[in-house]
Amino acid sequence: MLDKFKEDIKKIESSKEFKDIKKTCKNLMLADGLILLEKENYNLGDYGDWQVDYFEPDSGCMFSFTFEDKKIDVKKTTEIVKTDESVHKLNLDKLKISFEAILEKTERIREKGYSNEKPYKIILVIQNRKKQDIWNVTYLTASFKTLNLKISAETGDLIEESLKPLISFG
Repeated sequence: MLDKFKEDIKKIESSKEFKDIKKTCKNLMLADGLILLEKENYNLGDYGDWQVDYFEPDSGCMFSFTFEDKKIDVKKTTEIVKTDESVHKLNLDKLKISFEAILEKTERIREKGYSNEKPYKIILVIQNRKKQDIWNVTYLTASFKTLNLKISAETGDLIEESLKPLISFG
């Protein structure tokens, strides 16, 4: 699946849509890739398509590329969510740990420490945070919680884990 992500990036970057944006957004950089796994298909290997995001630091715009019926669809977001972290370029050469290996690792962590948290959906994001390429995996559980695991995309080491209520009152 990581190979498909890299192939999708090549398709996007060679597309007319990307080249048109690049004419006015010279500093466009690969920010992340996102895929949503549904309860019904995540064990079957039917993962669907990636959303690939590019960030333009000069304007603060994010461009999201998806594939709709084999055509590329682009959405521009002019107001990205502001966080304490800045957006860094994702380095494809440092992505050593495969999508499948990450999914297996996160399942082992979930089964060992959070087995009572049954996943409903899984959001996998490959991104660069604090100048480190990571897999950011979030399980949305049937008990309305989020289990978030951050794993190095280069070494496979667990960086951070947390379990929080999806909705908190007060």
